[in-house]
Amino acid sequence: MKGFLFFIVSLMTLQSDAQLTLDSCISQSLRHFQFEKESMGIDQEGDLLVSNASKNWYPDMYLEYRSTFQNQQIQFPSALPGNAPQVPLDFHRLLLNFSQTIYDGSVSAQRKKIERQGAENRKIQVEGQAVEVRSQVVKLYMTALLLERQAEIIKAGLNGMQAQYEKLKSAGKEGVILISDLRSLEAEILTMNMKDMEIVKDRELVIMQLFEIMGVATDPDVQLVVPVAEIPEAAFEQRPEIRLMRSQIVLMESQKKLYSSSHVPKIQVFGSAGAGNPGYNILDPSIKPMALVGIGLRWDFWDWNEVSNQKEILSIRQDNMSYAIERKLTALRSEVNSQLKEVEKLEEVLSMDRGIIFARQEVVNIKSSQLENGVITSSDYIVELNKLNAAELGLEMHELELISAKLNYNIISGN
Repeated sequence: MKGFLFFIVSLMTLQSDAQLTLDSCISQSLRHFQFEKESMGIDQEGDLLVSNASKNWYPDMYLEYRSTFQNQQIQFPSALPGNAPQVPLDFHRLLLNFSQTIYDGSVSAQRKKIERQGAENRKIQVEGQAVEVRSQVVKLYMTALLLERQAEIIKAGLNGMQAQYEKLKSAGKEGVILISDLRSLEAEILTMNMKDMEIVKDRELVIMQLFEIMGVATDPDVQLVVPVAEIPEAAFEQRPEIRLMRSQIVLMESQKKLYSSSHVPKIQVFGSAGAGNPGYNILDPSIKPMALVGIGLRWDFWDWNEVSNQKEILSIRQDNMSYAIERKLTALRSEVNSQLKEVEKLEEVLSMDRGIIFARQEVVNIKSSQLENGVITSSDYIVELNKLNAAELGLEMHELELISAKLNYNIISGN
């Protein structure tokens, strides 16, 4: 119930504020896919499996009733003096039997370890699925943010071009500006409007996909907050696939110990209590109480090397898993280094972008004045304005690409 209320509150917050952060998108998506509930279910399942594995130490008790009839009596030697005793042909017995393991060679302990480790492996697999969802959310979020910034830049360019058009419109009536220049500006305004429409539609599609993953109603007007990304130290061991492979090695080690336990002698005490007709004294044909207690040992000391072969198989698998871990770590280090180089490159590019925009803006200001005075054509002005828009768009794209590169670094590095 609390989870449902939290979901409703989150939905109301999204709709009322009309603003989203990357963290809120990730959190809502993970709640929507119910990874936490699945993980809790695995914990409960693991507890039950461990509890069952512990049952070997509980007394085994069962009630047994048997009635039998045999076609032949026991024959005593004729040399015995007196009348030979008569053994009944039918037996009727009701017994409560029990057995208690007092030493099992650590079989139960190893089975509990195996069940716990198996549950841990399943939880890590769920975490891996959650990481995939996180990566998908990050990709969609940053794509939508980039499209949003592109639309803002185009609209800013449109506003500037529209203002310039209005200035030239009155000048055109006086013959200072050629009509062809006005028409050229009109065509460029229509082209930019078309680009704006395409970007808006693309963003709406990406937002729809993002909200589907989050499990909430789509809000195409929602504003995305630019996330802040840092570059912490790599933590490859925290990646689910690495943790899963190491956990599998631990699981196989427990399985090897379980196989070893099969050659250890097992000791039990056992007994029964009840009544029978006859009892243990079969020569007394009457209902008598019956009680028995004892101790037993079982030792499977020979299995034709089956256990040693199974342990060798597990050792080979452990070695292969270790090789796979090293290969994965090598690949991750390479990916992280490439991502760090990408971050370094984008930081340098951003510094250059700012210088380019400053220079382009000065050129556009000069061209705007020249266009108003009829020194240049609108085509010349449009060329320079497009260069400024491209430079501003490049800056925005590179800023978001830098954030994306840092976020990708965090995903790859296990943070």
